[in-house]
Amino acid sequence: MAATFPYPSMRGSFDLRFYFVVGPDDCAGRTLLDVVAKALDGGASFIQLRAKHADVAQIVSMAEGIAHEIRGHHLEDSVAFVIDDRVDAALEARHRGIKVDGVHIGQQDLSPLEARRLLGNDAIIGLSAKTLDEVEAANALPGGTIDYLAPARCMRRPPSPTASSPMPTAPQHPERAEHQRAVRGEPLSARRRRRRACAGCADARRHLRRRLVRGVGDRRRTRPRASHPGPRQRV
Repeated sequence: MAATFPYPSMRGSFDLRFYFVVGPDDCAGRTLLDVVAKALDGGASFIQLRAKHADVAQIVSMAEGIAHEIRGHHLEDSVAFVIDDRVDAALEARHRGIKVDGVHIGQQDLSPLEARRLLGNDAIIGLSAKTLDEVEAANALPGGTIDYLAPARCMRRPPSPTASSPMPTAPQHPERAEHQRAVRGEPLSARRRRRRACAGCADARRHLRRRLVRGVGDRRRTRPRASHPGPRQRV
């Protein structure tokens, strides 16, 4: 039987552009809620709680704190919040009235069909996919089973954990992933090898910002310069 959830569904309104993955192992000595608060201040639009070594009670407790933090920022209508892997924890949280909008599951977790049956039609369900076969299998699921498809991690984590664990690439709706691979004309593994060339830098996001800034500067330099009149000729 699907869980009764007292909040409006975010299935049709969630924003994947600033997807933030965080858990107790990612906080570098800071509290989980402090990191979540800073992420919300910085514009996080989607939060995933990833607590691989916690039990259901611990995950539900963490989820309650994160949901309270989202509500304290007055973002409960715009920031979606899901739990990684643990459909049982998401069900328990939703039964308790905690605003957990759904789950993100991997290929080795509960099947998407079973997760949808348990959580009902109002919950968000995301799915990880590492290979083209997994993307094709996701596309073959009945319509409405999953809401987005996330590619595998394309950058290694730094040796010492930072205060956040953002996904390096935005999750994709299932029909887009295979299309983008075909358009780029190269296998996923080749792109991963190319992107890992910069994975050793201490701050990959700063490296990316420098590239973006240079790209903007390049575009500005390509703009045609306005023609200026020459010196006035004396008559």
